[in-house]
Amino acid sequence: MNAETHGKSAILAAIVEAIRTKLNPNRPDISGVMGGIGKLLHASLTIEDVLDTLPAAYDRPLYAQKCSALFEHVCESYPERDANVYASVA
Repeated sequence: MNAETHGKSAILAAIVEAIRTKLNPNRPDISGVMGGIGKLLHASLTIEDVLDTLPAAYDRPLYAQKCSALFEHVCESYPERDANVYASVA
């Protein structure tokens, strides 16, 4: 796990703890929501890992913008594991 991934994981853990602290003792089970957040984080990191293998064509801010745009496209176009917006076109 690289330093950036570790930092993102630490931030996610802090968010989880803050949510737990705010909830009452009869708090609802948010493990499903947190699992979804974990999957999104994994997808984002996977996109960055793949794009990191390409030649450096952008400066860091533009690279981050391109990663974000690709992540948003994937999330919007493939909302479920086996479903995508292109299925109805084919």
